[in-house]
Amino acid sequence: MSADDSFDLRFEWEAAPTVRAAELQATWARLELWVGDECVTRVEDIESASARRSLYVSLYPLAEWLAYSWWFLKADHRPSSLPTRLWSFQRARSQSWLDQHNVRAAGDGYSWPDLTIVPEGNRTRLAWYRENSPSSNRLIRFLSQGEALVNAEALERRLADFVGTVLTRLIEQGVHNTRLAEEWTAIQGMDDEEAEFCLAAARLGVDPYVDDERLEQAILESAEELDGPVLADFLDAVDPARIGSGLAWVRAATERAEMDHSASESALGTLRDAARFEAHETRAWQIGWEQARRVRKSLGVPTADRVELDQVISTSVLRSQDHGLQGLGAVDGKASLVLGRAMVRESERFAQARALWHALFEHDTGRFLITSSHTDRQKVERAFAAELLAPAEGIEKQLTVSPVEVEAEDLDDAADRFAVSSLLIRHQIDNQLVP
Repeated sequence: MSADDSFDLRFEWEAAPTVRAAELQATWARLELWVGDECVTRVEDIESASARRSLYVSLYPLAEWLAYSWWFLKADHRPSSLPTRLWSFQRARSQSWLDQHNVRAAGDGYSWPDLTIVPEGNRTRLAWYRENSPSSNRLIRFLSQGEALVNAEALERRLADFVGTVLTRLIEQGVHNTRLAEEWTAIQGMDDEEAEFCLAAARLGVDPYVDDERLEQAILESAEELDGPVLADFLDAVDPARIGSGLAWVRAATERAEMDHSASESALGTLRDAARFEAHETRAWQIGWEQARRVRKSLGVPTADRVELDQVISTSVLRSQDHGLQGLGAVDGKASLVLGRAMVRESERFAQARALWHALFEHDTGRFLITSSHTDRQKVERAFAAELLAPAEGIEKQLTVSPVEVEAEDLDDAADRFAVSSLLIRHQIDNQLVP
């Protein structure tokens, strides 16, 4: 998978005299989609048994789909927690969220690539899938497959430019009063408050335009009580049906965390200096690994030894009904973590390590959430926790076999040494030790 690739839609208008619908005829084109140097629209033409890089389609359905999916493409991070095997329209059509994230949902009888777009914070993940065989009613088969991260702002600008270009083409061809024009005008005309509400609803994975007074009130209450990363993390993870009880838990957990004074203020303060550095890596997980190595060095713990966090992050439990809200922490000189449910020791240590990342690198927020979401921030946080608790270098020293030959017993031995789960050891080996 590549990082920070560019995304582009390349097209040339074509004549389509046999197409009846005015908006479709006016926007007929030869289209190519590119991610970096990968052509997403590379297809096999079944009749001619040849390959080409373009589609002959009307661009109107794609532009309309982009407009109606706009807020989800900007802010619905929830699919990032799902395995990418469920991102394919042809493999997991029952996943209703794909209608707002996969280009194939543009429909209208045209052959669109199985391309899924999921925002993950500052970057957006794109994943596209080849077809092993053509559908019975299609004359082409998509050949390209890949995955990439692109700059979220750059992608948004390119998609907005595309919609604007399609609208200009419609006007030039004398086609007015389309659903696309109506929807895009409404989006562009929103004030800041309306746009923030739409983004908040999309973070919850719900349609911003659905008439639901209860949900609307809950979103507004959340925005009043929470702000910054805490609000974003809350909306990314909370069950929309339980947003009220979730907010109540945040209130109670905040009070509990602020009353906990069992952790050492000096222990946390000592580590803050280690946290002050400029990351040179761009990939989220590499940033987390680098941060963890610096913090471990500051703690003076060799890579082959277990690190203890109880003196730095104190923990307690206040049961949450929402599994997405895994913990809440407070930082005020000291740091404390309130877990949403009791955990086995290995899981609790991982939550502590995730909390330490927030306490060191986002301590200005005063409080933070540990959630089930997988935005780029959470990816940094999880990578930090994994490397802090079980450094790849330390795991390699522990192994008596090559990383590619490890078996369950080897994983268990390393997990016992570092007091983490075998799954975490497996993750570290796969991501850092296996070529």
